[in-house]
Amino acid sequence: MLTDHAGPGVEPVDGAFRLARRLGGLPLALRMAGDYLAEVNEMPEAFRDADMPAGFDAFVRALDEPVGRDLSPAPMIADMRLLALGLLERRGFTYTAPLLELLSGFADAPVPYTLVLRTPLLRGREGLEEVDGTAVWRSLRALAALSMVDLSPATGAEVSADQAAVPTTVRVHPLIRDLSRSPRYFPLVVTLLAHASDTSQAGKPEEPGTWAEWTLLAPHVLHLVEQETALAQAPAEVQILGASAAEMGARYLQARGLARQAEAVFSKVVQWRTRLLGPSDPETLTAQHNLAAALHDVGELVQAEAVYRRVWQGHCARQGADHPHGLTARHELGRVLHDLGRLAEAEEHLSAVLESRRRLQGDGHGHTLSARHELARVLHDLGRWEEARREYEEVLMARRRDLDENHPRTLTVLHNLACLAQDEGLLEEALEQLREVHVTRSRVLGGAHPQTLSTAYRLGCVLRDLGSAADAYALLRQVHTELSSSLGDRHAHARRAALALRTLPSVPG
Repeated sequence: MLTDHAGPGVEPVDGAFRLARRLGGLPLALRMAGDYLAEVNEMPEAFRDADMPAGFDAFVRALDEPVGRDLSPAPMIADMRLLALGLLERRGFTYTAPLLELLSGFADAPVPYTLVLRTPLLRGREGLEEVDGTAVWRSLRALAALSMVDLSPATGAEVSADQAAVPTTVRVHPLIRDLSRSPRYFPLVVTLLAHASDTSQAGKPEEPGTWAEWTLLAPHVLHLVEQETALAQAPAEVQILGASAAEMGARYLQARGLARQAEAVFSKVVQWRTRLLGPSDPETLTAQHNLAAALHDVGELVQAEAVYRRVWQGHCARQGADHPHGLTARHELGRVLHDLGRLAEAEEHLSAVLESRRRLQGDGHGHTLSARHELARVLHDLGRWEEARREYEEVLMARRRDLDENHPRTLTVLHNLACLAQDEGLLEEALEQLREVHVTRSRVLGGAHPQTLSTAYRLGCVLRDLGSAADAYALLRQVHTELSSSLGDRHAHARRAALALRTLPSVPG
């Protein structure tokens, strides 16, 4: 539509796509912009003002400058929006205007409305006093009929066949969103997001089966960080809800392997909860625990150790040494000590956690199995391979029983068993196991996920040791490139991939 109305010769053509996105794809806005460009390009140069945009990209730039006030179709669209909402109200659609205002308070991204727009939370709010599910649905359909919103199944959520169907979404056109947004419903937006992102609703963000929902929820809960000023002006209970929603979004980022982005959000949540609840509140300690996990993932091991110790000691002081959250913090402290190479300390902490877990929760509990697995990793690195293998195999049997073959925790045990075979010199056995884990992790977690790359690194090293230099080079090069991009080339895992590349007998090609 833009190119049809602008006429031939307006450049660059790919700028039309950028301008169309900037105008939200609204037919009226596209027609007005195209007609404007056609008129400017037909005008003799001597009569043009210097700041008149004559191309698509120039129009985009002008929209963000003072001159853009005369270019933007927003004033006309604003008038048409009021006319359209008035028409809908006269036809009995009482809730279209407040619902449009509410939806405009979310991020500029598809809103999974079946997860977010829960009528018990809407009912009784200003303008939505007696709303019910039927009224919400009819209002959304009416807004979509007037092209103010799009109703559609979500696309591009990058979920696998193992995951749930992607929820239906509503997206407000960007210009309509700008015109409809107001602070009135901000506390309600936060409340709705906190409710939708609770694990009882969306599920745990660490579980791949929930990623269809979390891919859609994450932009909105993480947008709360960008709205920090507005959040700080909300009532304290709303701020606490906002911190919880943002924390869940950060957990999703971390689960998808985006640890640096998760770290920034966790840091904000720690600040907010410390201010609102105090440094020793259990919720503040949970936020610090999550921050430590992100620090661990990005390779800041010394900082992670210090934060985990603080959290562990905080839970012990407040709730006793056997409190589950304190045991979890001590478990993670043992993992960090392991990665720091302090194996004796790691064994001491993990053995103590395992003893408590067995006593309090039993041998078959998931937390007990996790402690056994982490202790087996320490035994592995201490060279006590028979003990490590026995523990790995027993944990694997339990994971297969309680979870399934493709669950990330099951895959982690399979990965470590393959690593043990590699360290024992059983290269053919390790090759077969690592290939299977790599294929499954790539499908379940994605090819660029740190856990997938960890398996790819080990697989590359086995291929190298078996003399398949070309295949080893391709894998190790991918690992190094991906890790350098996501975690930085100074991260320990990126450095070890670079070292492995240098150990190849020759660079293929």
